[in-house]
Amino acid sequence: MGHLSIYILSSIISIMSLGLMMIYFIVFGDIMSSIVSDLVYDGRQTPDLFFTQRSAYIIILGASLFPLVIKKELNELKIASVILFIGISSFILIFTYQIVFEGIVNNDEAYYDYFTISKDLGVIKGISIMIVAFGFQQNLFPMYNSLAV
Repeated sequence: MGHLSIYILSSIISIMSLGLMMIYFIVFGDIMSSIVSDLVYDGRQTPDLFFTQRSAYIIILGASLFPLVIKKELNELKIASVILFIGISSFILIFTYQIVFEGIVNNDEAYYDYFTISKDLGVIKGISIMIVAFGFQQNLFPMYNSLAV
């Protein structure tokens, strides 16, 4: 296929990256709007304000990620690795705190629901979640190619 295959693969990677980015933005926007609504309105009915909507947090996330996106070389992204390390460390500390001080409680009565295959779209949803979870690997080789020697 020659040169045509390069364009086809690049197009597929671009479309997958765009879809992955959209999923992360939607999930972040939904989570942050829910957290702010719960903190400000204490679980009551929230009015339709800008800071309780998904779009506000998508704009904030996009604006904060823009300086990282326009970098030309991978070695300019030192701040991204520092932020990632802080995020992973805080994630581990929060879960350790929850396990130690709140304990582990399992309220499940029966476990057979975990081992049965559903006849609806649950399997397809699970496959799509797995594809998204491991979708970052598509960017691994372009990052290695951009490393400065």
